[in-house]
Amino acid sequence: MPENDPGASKPTPERPIAAPALKARKAHLDTYADHEAPVPSDEELVHQDLSANEPDHLVMGTRDSGAVTVPLAGLSLGLSGDGAHAAARAVTTELLAKSHRYRAEILIPQADAQALFPGDDITNLSAALEGLVITPSLGEATDHLEAELLRRSRILDSANQPDVPALRADDPAEPLPTVLLVASIPAHNGTPYALVTLGRRYAIGVLALGDWPSGTRVELSSDGTVTDAHGPDAERFAGARLFHLTTNDATGMLQTIQTATGTEADAASPAPGDDTEPEHDPPTTSTIVPPPRSEGAPRPPVRLSVLGHVRLHTAAGPINTGLRQRARDLLAYLALHPDGVTRDRASADLWPDESPESVVPKFNTAVSNIRSVLRAATGLSGPMYVVHSAGRYRIDPSVVDVDLWHLTAALADAQRATDDTARIKALTLVADCRVGEFGSGLAQEWAEIQREHLRRTISDALASLAQRIQEDEPERALTVLEQAINHDPYSEPLYRHIMRLQARLGRPDAVRRTYGLLTARLDELDAEPEEETRKLVNSSTSASFRN
Repeated sequence: MPENDPGASKPTPERPIAAPALKARKAHLDTYADHEAPVPSDEELVHQDLSANEPDHLVMGTRDSGAVTVPLAGLSLGLSGDGAHAAARAVTTELLAKSHRYRAEILIPQADAQALFPGDDITNLSAALEGLVITPSLGEATDHLEAELLRRSRILDSANQPDVPALRADDPAEPLPTVLLVASIPAHNGTPYALVTLGRRYAIGVLALGDWPSGTRVELSSDGTVTDAHGPDAERFAGARLFHLTTNDATGMLQTIQTATGTEADAASPAPGDDTEPEHDPPTTSTIVPPPRSEGAPRPPVRLSVLGHVRLHTAAGPINTGLRQRARDLLAYLALHPDGVTRDRASADLWPDESPESVVPKFNTAVSNIRSVLRAATGLSGPMYVVHSAGRYRIDPSVVDVDLWHLTAALADAQRATDDTARIKALTLVADCRVGEFGSGLAQEWAEIQREHLRRTISDALASLAQRIQEDEPERALTVLEQAINHDPYSEPLYRHIMRLQARLGRPDAVRRTYGLLTARLDELDAEPEEETRKLVNSSTSASFRN
């Protein structure tokens, strides 16, 4: 095709390399100059990447112009002080650069991931970055590690090998990445302490954010300088300065790693001037960021409920007439997109079987219907209620309050919480929300996807709350777990949690009733309780007879 052919396709421009990645690349190339060695070609770099082994150590920083390195398998290190998070970001980023091809795995609870990488970037990247696993909580992270340790134990036994490094040498095709847990770990949580004692054999390490009495503890100033160190490897860190990354630099590095390793989540992008949007995943509860509201702002005159049937309310009560079904659907959809969405994208999701030409006037009619109904109900003719700006439509948070946004704000607070008191407070707000299924009655695919995700998110949050309060408030924990079952009636782990708590309280009859309820629920799915559950009910019953 001639070069001047206006119909010729143009290559999609590559994403520019982030500034921190360019800086790191220059520093790496400078090491060759320092040793008067030739800079490797691209072909040589690719070969090095293909032949690289699993990382066995971390370069943490420098001391007296030398590198400070620590073994990765069996790492037992706690970072505290003003520079702790910046140093942890540097460690995480370095390891993720080596993680592809099943070499390493970073395991981070959601709250700690948000603390290290604030915003949505880390959550969005986790689906595309090989080797990055973000769990809803520390409990799920340790469950993941325990399951992995058991799996590795069985593999080592069957292969008759003493540890993971020996297995790798014997069978390089077996993908057993080195696993590093990066997390804030309360002193009373003994599971990570027990796991790290087996770390060397199973290629597992722990980098704790905060105090870590099990291993080496290092306190850092804001520039990464070690101000204090205790534990077995304290001498290694004395007088050192650890590498550190700001949140912006770390995000840029992660995006570059994602691109460099060929794990781009969505390479498609709209052409200049194109009002359409690329294919997208539907938003989930964890990615819905509610609009900020200034303190002292007046309460919005309208309340939109989407957790249950989609309804509008004013101070005078619910709005029962005037709102058309398309307008109701659009309100629920816009509640999932607080920052706005284009008309084309919303129409494609809401009415996928209708032609683009026919949905444009129907979309406009739905927006008009929302505005006219709310103006009549509130007596306020000035607000737009659904705002159109820069090609995007969104609900105006200054005049419309949305119950889903309160829920997502509480979930976000729980994820960001740095201690159990704050986390319990936020999770209690989740439990206090009168949460029905999202958009009850809406049958479109986008609503079904959000409904399922919300169900799991709420049940996980309530289970987490019950876990944290069960020692001091077992009755309240039972109530919370029963609430969780209402959201997830087929979750067998929730029933086991209730049965264990009932057994602890000396209620064998309650254990049997819970087991009966589970059996009936699973029978609806043509399934049976797992062996672990049957053993639990039998042991609880036997204990009651012995007593």
